Amino acid sequence: MNLKEKLKIPIQGSLNLRAPSYVSFIYLENSQITLNLKVSKKAGKTEELNVLKLTDIKGSKTALLQANYKQFYQKNQSKSNFKNLLFKKLDSAIKKNPNHPFYGTVLGEIALLEPVFDYNEVTTLLKELDTTGFNSEIREMLNQGLSNLDKFGDGKPFPIIDLTNQKQEQFSINNFKGKTVLVDFWASWCKPCRINHPKLISLFNDYKKSNFEILSISIDTEINNWNKTIKKDNLTWTNILDKEKELFNTLGLFGIPASFLIDEKGVIIGKNLSFNDIESYLNQQ
Repeated sequence: MNLKEKLKIPIQGSLNLRAPSYVSFIYLENSQITLNLKVSKKAGKTEELNVLKLTDIKGSKTALLQANYKQFYQKNQSKSNFKNLLFKKLDSAIKKNPNHPFYGTVLGEIALLEPVFDYNEVTTLLKELDTTGFNSEIREMLNQGLSNLDKFGDGKPFPIIDLTNQKQEQFSINNFKGKTVLVDFWASWCKPCRINHPKLISLFNDYKKSNFEILSISIDTEINNWNKTIKKDNLTWTNILDKEKELFNTLGLFGIPASFLIDEKGVIIGKNLSFNDIESYLNQQ
């Protein structure tokens, strides 16, 4: 494919097979790009899916930026000073590529889905980005991420919304005032959520005598599935149901699993913390 006009900035595009299919995303830019693709089929819930996998890409500056960032992340994410390292990495990369939408996407995902930085830190990095040519999806992700960090970031009070527990009683985070609470959003149909359950059980058993509680909030719409899974997965702590996603939407969440660690005053300590980070905090109390 030849572009008739030069692009001012790289633009994200997609490679599609005939539906139903998985999609591969690439960035279009002013260079000759060579792609190696692998086509296969994968069983879906009701029918086979066509899968297009990008196995190699040459001639793309963006692909190099993506690979460099991925390599850095994997190498450093387990380090205790990862936050500082990541900030310096993005600060340097954005200054070199101030109008590249890839870094808009990275910063948006960090703010919205994996808030490593607080509101001020994201704002500092965002000021270095020229978002003029970014598409509406990236802008919306950045705006929503900043809004969430401003309202429900570290140091902000967790919202007080009453929801129903298994006994059809009203329950909210206020019931746990005076305790450290891990609020875990999940659903019976969410495989990654349920993979986390054995780890949550171990965490609960290790620290339940240390003024620590877990509050599981499901967004299931089928109450029977919710109750059956609680029993099957042996979730012995408090479980409440956010069937209408009232609290889920208030917090601006986009997916599950998602979690918040709340201190004894109901203030948010962190979002989507690793189990190691949670244990480290609890051991300091």
